[in-house]
Amino acid sequence: MKLPLIRSLAVAPARAPILRYGVALLSTVLALIPTLFFSDIAESRLVVFAVAVMVSAWYGGWKPGLAATSFALTVSAYYSFAGQLTRSEYHKAIAHLALFFAVALLICWFNAALRATQESLRRSESNFRSLVMNAPYGICRCDALGILQDANPALVAMFGYGSAAELTGRHLGS
Repeated sequence: MKLPLIRSLAVAPARAPILRYGVALLSTVLALIPTLFFSDIAESRLVVFAVAVMVSAWYGGWKPGLAATSFALTVSAYYSFAGQLTRSEYHKAIAHLALFFAVALLICWFNAALRATQESLRRSESNFRSLVMNAPYGICRCDALGILQDANPALVAMFGYGSAAELTGRHLGS
C-alpha cells in the first residue's frame, strides 16, 4: 500500500479558515477543562488532547490539526515540567510528550491523506460521469436479467425516448 506524500495533499479546504481554526481552538480548550481537573495524571491529559487533535485535523485539515498539536504540547509541557522532577521523571515526561507529538503528527497526516483520497475520488467520479453522459454513443447499465437500470442521453436519443426514466425498467430485448 503506497501512501501519498504530504506535498501532494494540497486539497482546497471546503470550510472557511476561521471556522476550521475555530474548531481547533474550541476542541483544545474543551480538552483543557479536564486537564485542569486531572493535572496530576499525564496519560489522561495526553489522551484527551489526542482526541482534540483528531477532531481538529478531521474537521479543519492538517494545519488546524498542527495548531491544536502545538497548543496541546505547550499545555502538556507546562504541566509535565512544573515543580521539581527527578531525572527519571524528567525522561518519562519527555518520552510521553515525544510519543504524543508522533501520534498527533500521524493523526494529522492520515486525515490529510484521507481528505486527499476523498477529493481524488470525487474528481474521478465526476470525470467518469462526464465521460459517460457526454459520449456520442449509447451506454447503458442493466442487471443480470437484462433490465435497464440507467442510460446515457445518446442511448435515449437512439431509441427515440424523451428521458432515461422512460427507458429504465425495460428489458434490453424488447
